[in-house]
Amino acid sequence: MTNVSATAGAAPQGEFRVGPVLSRALAILSSNVLKFLPLTAINALPDLGALVTPRLVNGAVQRNPEAVFTAGIVTAALASAIVFIFLNALTEAVVLYGSFQALRNRPVRIGESLQKGLSRALPIIGLSLCIAIGGGVGFLFLIVPGIILILMWSVALPACVVERLGPFQSMSRSSALTKGHRWKLLGIFLVIAVVNGVVGGVLPRILVGLGLAVAVIATMIWHALVGAYQSIVVAVAYHDLRVAKEGVDIEHIASVFD
Repeated sequence: MTNVSATAGAAPQGEFRVGPVLSRALAILSSNVLKFLPLTAINALPDLGALVTPRLVNGAVQRNPEAVFTAGIVTAALASAIVFIFLNALTEAVVLYGSFQALRNRPVRIGESLQKGLSRALPIIGLSLCIAIGGGVGFLFLIVPGIILILMWSVALPACVVERLGPFQSMSRSSALTKGHRWKLLGIFLVIAVVNGVVGGVLPRILVGLGLAVAVIATMIWHALVGAYQSIVVAVAYHDLRVAKEGVDIEHIASVFD
């Protein structure tokens, strides 16, 4: 299994480049896919509901056309969203720690990653709620403010985990680190979103002919891969932003884990 050096392909001090972030994140994922995939598969569980729920609802409506499912569906959707926010934040923190170990050319151990990631569970959950609420409010105002806020806070989670900051401090830290580089970060996330949208949209339509179970499993695996990759991208982006702005190296950044 190949380790990935933090300096291999990294942008020099003062620069932050899209290509190195994407390529090094992909190298880390390919070297540790079997370790990260089970974690991020948890976050892909909503795919099961997205594919199965409409069929269940349609069947129920056919049996009882007078039934009204609106309240139940809304409640289930809200509960699912809250659970997803929590799980996504915690699994992203675990993948984040593993990514930093890979950048340090150290072995990625899932047990150790879980311990380190979960040790910051409460601040991480608080941070995720703040970002979800803030970003949601921003999206209500013609979408653009929401996008700006999400980009500003895109490396808040690594700041929370690595620098042991509180939720609001992490958001402020992320805003400072991303300043001047948000267009590049937008490009990074757009690339991921486009690839995920195309493959994630086509995959279930192709495989549903082989059975619903096959389509669900394949879609969950794909979204788990994308989730793992995006979490690694955030870790690498945080590292490269700190190198560009502060000139620190990976050992300095990750020394808090030792």
